[in-house]
Amino acid sequence: MHFLFRTGAVALLAINAIGHPTSSHQSRGNIQARKIDLEAFRLTTASTYTNASTAADIEPSAGLVRPAGYVNTATALVRSVAPSAEFRLVEDHYVGSNGIAHVHFKQTVHGLDIDNADFNVNVGKDGRVFSFGDSFYDGELPAVSPIVKRDQVEPTAALKGAAAVLDLPIKASEAVAIPHPEQTLQYYLIQGAEGTVSEPKAKLVYFQDADNNLTLSWRVETDITNDWLLTYVNAVNAQHILGVVDYVTDSRWNVYPWMDVADPDKGSRGIETDPQNAEASECGFLGTGTTTYTVTRGNNGIAQANFEGDQSYINDFRPDGGASGIFDFPYSPAPTDAESYAAASAAQLFYTSNMMHDLYYVLGCTEAAGNFEVNNDGQGDLGNDPSGGMGEGWGDFYAIAISLKARETRAADRAMGDWINSDPAGIRTYRYSTRLATNPRTYASVNTQSRVHTIGTTWAAILYAVLWNLIDEHGITASRTPTVDADGAPTDGRYLAMKLVMDGMALQPGSPTFITARNAIIDADLALTGGANRCLLWKAFARRGLGSAAAAAAAAQGTGANRRIEDYSLPSGC
Repeated sequence: MHFLFRTGAVALLAINAIGHPTSSHQSRGNIQARKIDLEAFRLTTASTYTNASTAADIEPSAGLVRPAGYVNTATALVRSVAPSAEFRLVEDHYVGSNGIAHVHFKQTVHGLDIDNADFNVNVGKDGRVFSFGDSFYDGELPAVSPIVKRDQVEPTAALKGAAAVLDLPIKASEAVAIPHPEQTLQYYLIQGAEGTVSEPKAKLVYFQDADNNLTLSWRVETDITNDWLLTYVNAVNAQHILGVVDYVTDSRWNVYPWMDVADPDKGSRGIETDPQNAEASECGFLGTGTTTYTVTRGNNGIAQANFEGDQSYINDFRPDGGASGIFDFPYSPAPTDAESYAAASAAQLFYTSNMMHDLYYVLGCTEAAGNFEVNNDGQGDLGNDPSGGMGEGWGDFYAIAISLKARETRAADRAMGDWINSDPAGIRTYRYSTRLATNPRTYASVNTQSRVHTIGTTWAAILYAVLWNLIDEHGITASRTPTVDADGAPTDGRYLAMKLVMDGMALQPGSPTFITARNAIIDADLALTGGANRCLLWKAFARRGLGSAAAAAAAAQGTGANRRIEDYSLPSGC
């Protein structure tokens, strides 16, 4: 589960302070300043999710009960469901805090990955398949290996094509490709390119598109400081871009005390001593295990002020707490000169991002699950993993959940970005509310939405109902960390909702839909609590049209208003 969250819960002081995951350097600003709209290149890979109740019916007939080890169980399931497919095990399998093992596979053809063809299997504590997701390619496969045919362009040509089509600030006229040290088949480092922070990489892969075509492509990875892109370039025609993944997240919010004050006009600052979680941040906020910094840099992230808004960050200003680590800098909301409170802004950003990292760790976003540390302290994953960009809906949901006060009730309406936008209504079309009269977003609203930002607000509106159904049942506390029962389930409704959404992300397939994500959250509750909240969850989803009979027409069967079909019914037993 390689996934990273927006720090949407924090408020942004009026300064261009960028928080970077330490292994990447990311912001939406630079790529969007150009004329190229990456939405046109967004991946639209289709996937399916077989939930726990259906998987329980499938597994016995396939003879998949209790092979030796959860990886073998998962492998047997893939072979049963896709008997003619070639695939490889992805070395990132782990057992989550809820006891569910997560195993991922990548489909291959002629020894090359189909880069957006994945199969994830979730294995329960009893050794049986719990659920699984599938985006394997099922069309016609190429008969001849491209390694034999060899009609593809060179890796450097693919880099030049990506730079030209996407208007990237990269010069590759003197670039040369050398085999990558990992010695993976057709995987190269590109040396001599200008305009990148690290050497670009190119890997020969296959890419499946929305029309079920399979195209040989170069997956070109470029880190240009403010954007980290994976660009799929047609391996025969380098001017044809098949898709782009943009690993970006805007970390431009600044808060006062974590969870207590969402905006500077709602409270005051205070000194906190060693706020890190000892398990989540073993090196503290300022250490990486090998180095301890006195500036806003550490294992979980880097924060600095970028006054020019450019791509160079190495020498940007970072506040220094000195040998004693005291990051106490003056700030007043009144000054209009951003540089006058740059130190306070960057320090608050760094603090908030680290606090969020630690909470997510406690909720299950650990090293094995693919969090964004530089040094994973031998705890799993591969290290230097990207802090990927999550959807607006996930970000808004976590922002709201984190900033809720224990005194609030489901009657509360929540605006996003009201302070920074100087508008009580915030930056979204509607406030988040449990009342349809206030926020009318339902599942069918997506039929008229094409941008990820607006689609995300519909998903967040649905999750807001989930949040309050669980809070009404289990309560809410002001504690900064969850208290869990013997099975690891948070006893607080706020944290239970956050945990189920996070566990659902681990269960769901790549390229999830509203329906598969809903099913994964319900399955997450089954794994964690035995399904104690099943009907509460279904009622929340059905409230906004994502009931048990909700459906999405296949792309060839309907578009626009016919694409998604609402349903407000509940399954049997609810």
